[in-house]
Amino acid sequence: MSQALTKPKWGLYLFLVILILASNAALYKLPIMQPVPDGALIGSLLDLLVVIPLLTYFFILRKRYSLTYIGPVVLAGFLFTHFMLPEEQLAAQPLLPAAVLAFESIFIAAELFLLVLVIKKIPLIRRDFQSASGIPYFHLKAECAVYKHISRNKLTDVLLTEASLFYYALLSWKKKAPVQSGTFFSSHHKTSAVATSIMLIHAIVLETAAIHFFLHSFSPVLSWVLLILNLYGVLFLLADMQAIRLCPYHLSDDTLYLQAGISRKISIPLALIRDAGLNDLPEKRPKEQERKILDLSLQDLVKEKPAVKISLKEPVSADFLYGFKKEVTIVLLNADEAESFIRQIRRRTES
Repeated sequence: MSQALTKPKWGLYLFLVILILASNAALYKLPIMQPVPDGALIGSLLDLLVVIPLLTYFFILRKRYSLTYIGPVVLAGFLFTHFMLPEEQLAAQPLLPAAVLAFESIFIAAELFLLVLVIKKIPLIRRDFQSASGIPYFHLKAECAVYKHISRNKLTDVLLTEASLFYYALLSWKKKAPVQSGTFFSSHHKTSAVATSIMLIHAIVLETAAIHFFLHSFSPVLSWVLLILNLYGVLFLLADMQAIRLCPYHLSDDTLYLQAGISRKISIPLALIRDAGLNDLPEKRPKEQERKILDLSLQDLVKEKPAVKISLKEPVSADFLYGFKKEVTIVLLNADEAESFIRQIRRRTES
């Protein structure tokens, strides 16, 4: 029973949300439903601003994620009311915008308060970051330094992800990758991961240049939104490409550090490694088994089966973007020197 509570029920949640949105849209848009009773507006507002946030809490957030996600859900519901509900009926509810604005102001104020706490402790965080020489990756060093002084929360997870993105995209170009040895193992030289990222960057730049000016004549706001999203996409691809190059797998005396770009990483104590060997898993696996597997193979033009499988004695938490985590017992990956990589892991774990 407790295991069922820990799993987000995305299927049922999306079904209920779509049902609520579709029924409200039909009420106001279908001619057969006209005229709409005055009391229907209150019911629609309750659906969008109360019922959907409550569903989000009970089906997705409860015991899993921070309650700060409720704020964007309420704001999205408020924006949806202006697209769906009649303006003349909304105008008759002058307190609605003020109430939503007050709610969002409290939400933003709480987030800004946490941000101020982070800024005040930057000197201490910077000192601990510079002293964390034994940790190989920027994001891991930043996490260790920040969470030594600040309790973990969703805002700091997001800020650390963004800091890592901008560091690798803009500030890491003079850095050199660690020398390949018995402790560092690259994973991208035998793939087209870097070339794929460069190709996608070119495609985004060309698409932005072609569509931005076209959309600007119809909707300047939409054109600028698209431009900002595409710019962020380029930064993400640059950061991912640099992280792939600068963050090879690292085997220390007591920990195996694995990172695939900026989106997936895991630190495994050597004492928790059951075995490392060639991947003997079938490509089609049961869903229950798939939930416990972390695939660190890089994106490629032709997706190949990961060559290396690392089995763990107990679940270890893998990190994704913006603080999302997953408990895994098997890690799949590729390494340029797979046999040497496996041999070194076995030697360290056996000793």
